[in-house]
Parts: sequence; structure tokens; C-alpha cells
Amino acid sequence: MKIFAYIVLCISTAVLYRLGGIGKPYDTKYRDLGCALCVLGILSIFQWHWSALVSCVLLFGSLTTYWTPKSYPNVLWWNWFLTGLMYGVSLLPYCYYTGHLKGGIFYIICLSFSTMFWSEIQDDVNYEEGGRGFLLTALLPLIFLP
Repeated sequence: MKIFAYIVLCISTAVLYRLGGIGKPYDTKYRDLGCALCVLGILSIFQWHWSALVSCVLLFGSLTTYWTPKSYPNVLWWNWFLTGLMYGVSLLPYCYYTGHLKGGIFYIICLSFSTMFWSEIQDDVNYEEGGRGFLLTALLPLIFLP
């Protein structure tokens, strides 16, 4: 049952991430709040700890930007790297307090690079945004590696 819930939450994160990027009639909070709650759900499945709440509040904040200066007309590869990096860094309180710091660092590295590569190779915005949302949650089990 936990595996089924994990898969449903990964797919939900992909959908919510994309919905938050569509614009009207969808608000960006579909992405910001929805994805953070899906991550909270997955962390709760694996190992509940109060620090998951702190991490998800930080994740909410990191989901609100692509780390692009206002003067830049486009999002560049390094912005995508920073996007993945900050998504991952927001989970450090959880990783620290649950004793999964080594796995958390591995998750941050994998999420940073996979977010960058995925965003650079995709031309279809639906797949691009959905994929970033999916990667955010699909890679979470890396945190729990020994």
C-alpha cells in the first residue's frame, strides 16, 4: 500500500507542478503548496519527523522561483541547476534531524543535475514542468539510502 501511495504522490506532484505553471485559471499555489504537501506525504510514508514540516515550508518558498534575475529574458541551464539545488537544500532540516544527511546530500546532487538536464533537453513545456515535479518526489527515496 505504501508503494501505491508513493506512486500516486509522485504522479500528483507532476500534475500539480504543471498546473501551477499554466497560469489562469490555475494559481501558482497549485505548484507551491500542492507539491510541498505531496513531498510531506511521501516523507511521512518513509519516516515521519516534525522537521518534515519545516522542510516543506522551505520547499514551498523554493518552489516560487526559478532563481532567474529579472534582467534575464530566459531561464538558462544554471538557473535550472539552482532550481533543483534549492528544492533539495530545503529538505536538509529533515535529513539532519532524521540522521539521513549523507542520503540527503546525494538527493540534492541528483536532483540538481537531473532538473538541469531534464529542463534543457525538453522542448514541450508540459513534459518539462511535469518532469521537474516528478523528479522532485521520485528521487526522494535516495534520502534513505544507507
